[in-house]
Amino acid sequence: MQSLAAHLRTLTQEQLTSLVASRRDATVEPAPKTAEQLAVRLLHPSSMAAACALLTLPQLQVGEAAGSLGDGCTTARLATLLGVPEGDVDLAVALRRLTELALIWPYADGFAAAHLSPLWPHPLDLGAGAAELLVARNLNELRRLAKVYGIPVTGRGKDELIVALVGWLARPENVRRLVAQAPADVRARLAALALRPAQRFDVRGMMFGSAGVALPWAAERGLVVGSAWGVEEMPREVALALREGYVAAFDPQPPAMPTTPVEQKDAEREAAAAASETLAAITAIVGTMSGGPVPLLKTGGLGVRELRRIAKSSGQDEDRTRLTIELLAAGGLTEASDTGLAPSMAYDEFAAAEPADQLLDIVDTWLTMPACPLAPADSTSVSSRVLYWDEGRDHFDGSARPDLAHSRRGLARRSRHRPRHAR
Repeated sequence: MQSLAAHLRTLTQEQLTSLVASRRDATVEPAPKTAEQLAVRLLHPSSMAAACALLTLPQLQVGEAAGSLGDGCTTARLATLLGVPEGDVDLAVALRRLTELALIWPYADGFAAAHLSPLWPHPLDLGAGAAELLVARNLNELRRLAKVYGIPVTGRGKDELIVALVGWLARPENVRRLVAQAPADVRARLAALALRPAQRFDVRGMMFGSAGVALPWAAERGLVVGSAWGVEEMPREVALALREGYVAAFDPQPPAMPTTPVEQKDAEREAAAAASETLAAITAIVGTMSGGPVPLLKTGGLGVRELRRIAKSSGQDEDRTRLTIELLAAGGLTEASDTGLAPSMAYDEFAAAEPADQLLDIVDTWLTMPACPLAPADSTSVSSRVLYWDEGRDHFDGSARPDLAHSRRGLARRSRHRPRHAR
């Protein structure tokens, strides 16, 4: 926490403003008044998880790799682990983004990353780090291990010794040089142990085998550490050093999308048909709703029974009806009252407009509406109510629409010259 607080004090006003704008949950009332208080907020697991939702896949992959290396991980170590040159542009972009969001920050000639463990408890399928495993050892055991590594012990307490031991193990060349001295059968077992994925549960000592497995030569040299269950675990740093030729996943470029050439005239014909169908559905559904307010559920939203009634009466399928009702509400063309849902006064203005202007208004509404009406509530849900959605999830689902509709700017320019309906 102090490390992050110190980093926050080095930020310019512009950088700090950008940070808190991106991670707004860290500044909810009562707002933090000091760098230390802000650091505590930023390091909360739920806040870090929310920040990860702002990352791309390659940025998440770099974050996981950094978490596996821990505090002090350097660009060079990350590049080696990810199989790219140290000056790789995509790696630099990912590190910059992670730093901008204070998920990592400069520390000890590298980056602070050990705090990412709540997000990736087993990064790259690795087990616990050496610091976590060694803390259970007594001071005499730590001193014996330090002598094996050639680390001075005079004047060092337990915490200082653990830091020094972890630092030694974090250098792959140290670990490989030590393992090269092991008997052949021990080297083979250590190599297999390094490649075995950590299990996704926290019962210590059950990660890398069953009770009774013993590697005394490796245990004496800290290459495995005994757990409370009597089973040796390989520290994360050792496993990384022994994964010969291992390269972590890093996909900076999106996968190629298969495409099929389409004639412009065909695209225009399909677009015109879709536009006509959309406006016709609006007219039909509003006509059905005009017979009287549509009852809403007491718990919020429009029930599935009413949705299906409107779909049947208007001659539309359920998905088209669901989407249209959401668009009408988002565009202010319907309004809810104690008696139910009905067309609003703004709909009269909309109905009197030219079809081209109607379509522009609907498309602009679709681009900006936060809900994703056709996204299933969950994998087991057959259907769900309308006008009642998960703001967090649907907001992220809907954020891709502008990327899919490259003509949005043109729509926005044209819409400035026509009246906007109430939202």
